[in-house]
This record gives sequence, structure tokens and C-alpha cells, in this order.
Amino acid sequence: MTQRTVVLVKPEGLHHLLEIVDIFTKAGLQIVEQFSFQMPETVLAQIYADAKSPPTLWSTLLDQLGGKEFTALFLEGEDAIAVVMSLTGLDMNPRLCEMNTLR
Repeated sequence: MTQRTVVLVKPEGLHHLLEIVDIFTKAGLQIVEQFSFQMPETVLAQIYADAKSPPTLWSTLLDQLGGKEFTALFLEGEDAIAVVMSLTGLDMNPRLCEMNTLR
């Protein structure tokens, strides 16, 4: 089944954006839309709610991500969600992901 999903590339990944796009397109996905944006601090606070303790971790995250550019890749293809999950790692913790995933 053809599906659409979105991948957010964080600021530290932007210097690898062409490689990331290449990985997704070689996996049979098409980029149907792409744009750059700054993630509002309120949204970062929701995404990283668990990282507010200790405060130094939250401060570090804000330094790394706050006011910086992200890129949204809207991908489409056969079983796009499963393809993206397998390429990026099924777990939010990069230490628990399979080797050679995009995390």
C-alpha cells in the first residue's frame, strides 16, 4: 500500500542531507515535499519532556537544537512507514537500534 510519512532531520544531520535523501530514494521512496524550519522551543519541550531532568541535559538540548534549522522530508512509497522505520531504527534510543541505521 502506498503511504506517506515525514522524517525530520535535526541540525547536526543537515551536513549529511544529500546522503540521507539518497538512502531513502534508493529504498524506493520519493520525496514529495521538503522544507526547512526552526523548531519552536515549546515543541522541543514537548518532544524532549523526559530530558528536563537533570536541567543541564535540557540546557544542552536547547543549545544544540533551539533556533537551529531542521529539514522536513515528506516521503511517499510502498509501505513508506515501515521502510522509514527500518532505515532509521525502530527504537528512539540509538543505542538500541540495529547497526547501520540512520540514527
